[in-house]
Amino acid sequence: MIMSTKKNRKLCFVACKSGGHIVPCITLAKQAKEKNEFTHVLFFSTSSPLDMHILGNNKIVDTHIPLPLENLFLATLYGKIKTAL
Repeated sequence: MIMSTKKNRKLCFVACKSGGHIVPCITLAKQAKEKNEFTHVLFFSTSSPLDMHILGNNKIVDTHIPLPLENLFLATLYGKIKTAL
């Protein structure tokens, strides 16, 4: 019997305000999930309409955390990351 060596893996991406930044991250996430189905994708972006449109219902992204850009403080980000993981 062959045992699977694949383990749970978490990937975090941060990109916003441009499909040119977000789409490559989604492509990398898709490739990672194809190699390991146990990969969990966490994505931080702004709450802009473009980001919400691209990431809102994306099946590759397991957890999407939109943040208002003007309120992006380190403590807030740390709290969101800790909660998501």
